[in-house]
Amino acid sequence: MPGQPNRPSSQITFLKFQDMVRAKRFFRDVLGLETAYDAGWAVVYATADQAFVGAVDAGHSSDGDPEGVGGPGILVSFTVDDVEAWHAVLSKTSVQGQTEIHSVPGIGLRSFFFQGPEGYRFEVQEFTDATLRRLF
Repeated sequence: MPGQPNRPSSQITFLKFQDMVRAKRFFRDVLGLETAYDAGWAVVYATADQAFVGAVDAGHSSDGDPEGVGGPGILVSFTVDDVEAWHAVLSKTSVQGQTEIHSVPGIGLRSFFFQGPEGYRFEVQEFTDATLRRLF
């Protein structure tokens, strides 16, 4: 697409869980994944270079899920260097449900959400915290 910002630097697939203790045990003990970041209500595990899977407490997610906990429970997040550029480009397309850019409390992160085909939810995020920016 003309005017497209730089491609994402990493990707995180977030899955919602009712039981975070069980989810953490699964990723750590069963799959043997290394914790990349733990915010308590969300834990991100490294799966490959610049690829991650995240477990999110269903009662604390910030993805604007209109279906609540009963929704599909999957969120694909793309980490970018310029969230405003991505927001501007996507606002000129046919994506549905695009939100405004917001900051996530307690995490150096700015992001927005939108809906893709068949109801899948997507996030475009930019880390403002230097440590997280280097990690992701």
